[in-house]
Amino acid sequence: VEAALRDIDRDGLPRNRLATKYCLIMDNKHYPPKEVLKHASARAGTRIRMADGYELFGGEQTNKPLRDLGFTVMRCPDATAHKYPTLPGAGADPP
Repeated sequence: VEAALRDIDRDGLPRNRLATKYCLIMDNKHYPPKEVLKHASARAGTRIRMADGYELFGGEQTNKPLRDLGFTVMRCPDATAHKYPTLPGAGADPP
């Protein structure tokens, strides 16, 4: 998971993948738990079994495994003030 966080720090995320309700918080940076889990799974050479065959649902399905590993996951205090890099021009800018 920590390697996935470093990947996100280095590569950024598309704007359409930003967290809306929950954030994994580490080193004063906020990360979208679903994306962290997807990146960590890819790094481990595994695929996450998606709940509906396509989209990983958030909430406790995503947050609990991260919390169980000792990470802090909490409601985003302000979903528009994320503190992690985004890819320029990727996805839609927030209104």
